[in-house]
Parts: sequence; C-alpha cells; structure tokens
Amino acid sequence: MDLSFTPSEQAFREEVRAWLAANPSSVEPDLASHDLETRVAAGRRWQRRMHDAGWVGVGWPKEHGGRGVSLTEEIIFHQEVARAGAPELVNVVGINMLGPLLIEYGRPEQKARFLPGILSGDDIWCLGMSEPGAGSDLASLKTRAVLDGDDFLISGEKIWSSYASYSSWCFLVVRTDPELPRHRGISCLAVPMNTPGIQIRPLVQIHGDKEFCQLFFDEVRVPKSALIGELNRGWEVVLATLHHERTTYALSHQVVLQQYVAGMLDAAREAQRQGRSGIDDPLTRQKIAQAMIEVDVLGYYSMKRIGDIQKRGLGAESSVDKLYWTEMNQRLQDTAMSILGPYSQVTSGERAVADGRPIHAFLHSKADTIYSGTSEIQRNTIADLILGLPR
Repeated sequence: MDLSFTPSEQAFREEVRAWLAANPSSVEPDLASHDLETRVAAGRRWQRRMHDAGWVGVGWPKEHGGRGVSLTEEIIFHQEVARAGAPELVNVVGINMLGPLLIEYGRPEQKARFLPGILSGDDIWCLGMSEPGAGSDLASLKTRAVLDGDDFLISGEKIWSSYASYSSWCFLVVRTDPELPRHRGISCLAVPMNTPGIQIRPLVQIHGDKEFCQLFFDEVRVPKSALIGELNRGWEVVLATLHHERTTYALSHQVVLQQYVAGMLDAAREAQRQGRSGIDDPLTRQKIAQAMIEVDVLGYYSMKRIGDIQKRGLGAESSVDKLYWTEMNQRLQDTAMSILGPYSQVTSGERAVADGRPIHAFLHSKADTIYSGTSEIQRNTIADLILGLPR
C-alpha cells in the first residue's frame, strides 16, 4: 500500500487549502448558531459560495457539474475542509449520496433536472427510507406506491428523514409489488415535498434540534417519470445509497476526529482535578492515547479503502467503514465528557465549554450506531458477506 501522494495530488491539496484560507467559513457566523433554521439558511449561503467557486461535488464527473477529481483527491478535499474548520455542506445527502445515484441510475432528463440544484443548494434532498416498523430491516417496508394510469399513488409513513422540513425533494423508497419477494417489488421515486398529501412532522431530538422528521403520505400522486432506476428493482439502488453513505463518512472524517482528539488533549491539560492537571490522571492519558491510536488506524485504513474502491468499487466493506468510525466516535465523545466534567453539561453562559458544542456532539453521537443500519446489522453483514460465517 502506497501512502504517499503524487505531485498532482499535493498540488490539488494546496489549491484547496489556499481557497479555504482566502474564503473562511467565518464569513457566515450563523453556521454556528444553536437555531437549526438559522443554521440551514447560513448553510445554503455557504454552499452557494463554494459552488460558485467550483468546490461542490468535486468527485462528480465534469459533464454533470463536478470537477472529476480522483477518489484520493476527493478525500484530500474533505480533509482540508475539516482542517479549515468549515462545516459539512447543508445538502450533504444530495451531494454525497443521491447525486452519485442519479448519475448512475437516473435518466438523462432526471440528471438535467436534479443535479444542478443539488450542487447549488437550491434543492435540498431528504431520504424517505426508514419506517416505524422497518428500520435496519428496510426490506420489510410497507409504504405503497400503486400505479394509477400514468401516476403512482403513494400511501404510508417514513421516519428519521433528516432536514425534511427544509427539503425540496425526497428520495422515497416504496413497495410497488407486494406479491414479489420482499427484496423485490421495491422501487425508488423522486417526490416533490410540496405535493398535496404530504405531512411533515419534525421530531425533537435528545440534543434539542428538530433535524429528523416523520413523513406521512396520504394518496400522494406523482407521475411515473418520478421513478429512479427500474420498476421493482429498487433494492439495488437502495444498497448503493447505503454504501455511499457508510463509506463517505468514514473516509472523510479522519481529520475531523484527529482535530477532536487534539482538542481533548488541550482540554485535559487545562482541566483541574483536585489541584492537579487532568492530564496527570493515568486513566485520562490512557483514554487519549487509545483515541490517538484509533484515529491513526482510521487514517491508514482509509488509504487502503481508497485503493480497494478504485479496484473493485463499493461493496459490503462499507459496513466495516461505518461500524469502525461510529463506535470510535462514541468512545471519543465519552472521553471528552469525562475530561470536561460537570461543565460539559452547560450550554450557555460564561461556564459553557466551547459554546455548548461538546455536549451537543456527545448527544448527537448516540445516533451514529443506529442510522444507516445499526452496528448489529453491520456485524451481521460483515459475518455473512465478508467472513463467510454460517448464519
């Protein structure tokens, strides 16, 4: 495994770094707002700024509005964005997951209609996958889409749809033929969120945000042209979506977690425990050392995965990606809370640590091992499809 970067890759890194230095995300102070609506509005402005400079969808083909960079350069881009402290783009679902799927499975008219708005941030997308009775076992979904002339009539319920309140479109997974085996008879639709019959109900999360939503579809009518991919063959598209989600986060978060560990080390040096620095505590030092090791392992593993993906494409290994980084992130957040002590719970005022961001990150991390397939599901996938263990 070659861990070095080519001259062209190093030049690309310098180009990204220079632009971010000249255009810091601090120009949008509302990106750090505690109010979700304010944060989303600022996120749209920030994405538009990056889009106008050609820094959104860098891994997309040039003919679809991207820069056509290699996977290695795409990871370099995410590393430099994290190093500069810039936020995740507000339309991350559309850029990292749905855009690549539309490029692969969408019809020419769908690509022309949807891809420009995804890149600019004019059209935010949400996912309509999980249901109250179909979470990690997504193939048991019951939301129906019945053909009625030239339209689909959709009825059912979805849950955990991030940013649905602010989305223009929903990538909706539905059952179109209940007579077929459960992994067949599934289709994917592009549904406008302003279609009559859709009810959006925001859900208050443990950290106070209303990012997740519950969606209700009551005889929602969309044309047959909303179909993405083939009728009743949507499971292939769903798997590709999940592979993109699981791998993208793992490969792009190493620098974010590296910076978080560096912050924990500084916090431990500053923290006082019975008149002594927190870093003097052997258990704290051990936890931070373990965190440093795990983040470095993720970095080396990510480099290996880049080579694997370039040779074989995405696959079941995405479950390893997701399992490793999400469980590691939860351990990091637990360590941060133990270092900061009781003040970690304060979210405002002079006693608040980093304006309350540590406790927000800690609470948010509890969802890491649930969304996009629970850790239990990932372990089953690894055992079955990678290790070949008996069921």
